[in-house]
Amino acid sequence: MWLGQLDEAATYVEDALEAASLVGCNEPRSLAEAVNAAVSMWRGDFAGALRICEESLSPPGPEPTQYRSAILGMLGNALLLKGDPAGCVRRVIEAGGSSDMPAFEAPLRPLWLRLLTGAELARGDVAAAEMWAGRAASAVSPDRPPGQLGFALPPRAEVHLTRDDAVAAEAACEAATAFCAARMQLYEATARLTAGIALSIVDRQSEGLAQLERATALFTGRGATALSELADQEHHRVAARIPPATTGITPGI
Repeated sequence: MWLGQLDEAATYVEDALEAASLVGCNEPRSLAEAVNAAVSMWRGDFAGALRICEESLSPPGPEPTQYRSAILGMLGNALLLKGDPAGCVRRVIEAGGSSDMPAFEAPLRPLWLRLLTGAELARGDVAAAEMWAGRAASAVSPDRPPGQLGFALPPRAEVHLTRDDAVAAEAACEAATAFCAARMQLYEATARLTAGIALSIVDRQSEGLAQLERATALFTGRGATALSELADQEHHRVAARIPPATTGITPGI
């Protein structure tokens, strides 16, 4: 899933779910269902992802453990994609154990903080989004592995995109480079989508178009059809020099 190999990820999910049912173990089942929901999100099946999460979490279980936190956080992502940013914030903080996200592994905390940034922007609270973006930046470990660094940069880009300034493009391009180094092509594509929009806003249309073309190609090559169409629509908008409206919401995980 991290590499964007959605078909292969879905196949391993089926194997993991079958194995979990044979041994009666909740942890591998919950983790497999979290990946299954993520694959559905990347493919544009937001309703399917929401259903997977809700079924996995019913009936309610104990306090979030690390494996249960993953599917609960994924439910937050699905709620955001279905138009419920407040529900997303509530579920992700619940999954993390608190606003400090102690229930999530340290290398992945910037990812969840990025999701909270997007949810706050979706409900119009730029100040709260900026707070989560700052926490995402602070959560990056000193050795700065590319994937972790990549997750910390898009929140900054998205906040600055609301101000139409050049910082958004710089942060998004840096995120794309980090994800490329980590071979995380779908995440690279989302960063390039943001970069393309941000570059067009600061009158760097040719650079923006190049980023959007690359995003479209990456989404298409990995089977993320809905996102490929979104990137292509943005390409046409920039080429026609039409002012940006809403760009839609892309999966956070």
